[in-house]
Amino acid sequence: QCKELNTLNTTSFDTSKVTDMSYMFEECNSLSVLDVSKFVTTEVTNMAGMFKGCKIVDNLDVSGFNTKKVTDMSSMFCECNGVSTLEFGSSFDTSNVEDMSYMFSYCRYLKKADVSKFTTNKVKNMAGMFYYCYSLRDINVEQFDTSLVTDMSYMFSYCNSITELKLEKFKTNKVTNLYYMFAYSQYLLSLDLSSFETASVNN
Repeated sequence: QCKELNTLNTTSFDTSKVTDMSYMFEECNSLSVLDVSKFVTTEVTNMAGMFKGCKIVDNLDVSGFNTKKVTDMSSMFCECNGVSTLEFGSSFDTSNVEDMSYMFSYCRYLKKADVSKFTTNKVKNMAGMFYYCYSLRDINVEQFDTSLVTDMSYMFSYCNSITELKLEKFKTNKVTNLYYMFAYSQYLLSLDLSSFETASVNN
């Protein structure tokens, strides 16, 4: 927790053999500039909490990240309050990710994050994925494969700017927890949950 660190130059880092970047910049909340655009991430398997608490960084370029081997992206961008846009390049591959819980949670001023091309067929946990993303106007999860997901609690709660969610293709047969899934998303005008199976749900 480098809370008072306000300058960090990582442009010369050779990350070609790194396998774990979890919580790498956690709570660097005095850091306004963070350049990770040249990071080589081809061997990385864990990015959990990588940028968690980077509250005033206003530009986070992960468009060149190769995430083919990553299995954990939980809390990856949690509390990145200064970021308004996140761009994911073609090599941002989520096909092996099992945990996306709280991935974008508390990104209060995030307005654009295109997750429509995310591959989620191995994901088991989506709890709080967009929790408190109250500036995000469009959350396109229509193509998400949720067949293995067991936890969707808090997934869209406090998403105050969204008016529509298309969840008709969501598979929830393995979900046990739906607690607070849509709580306080007060401008949501329509919600079709007719395809939801809740036989396994206990919360």
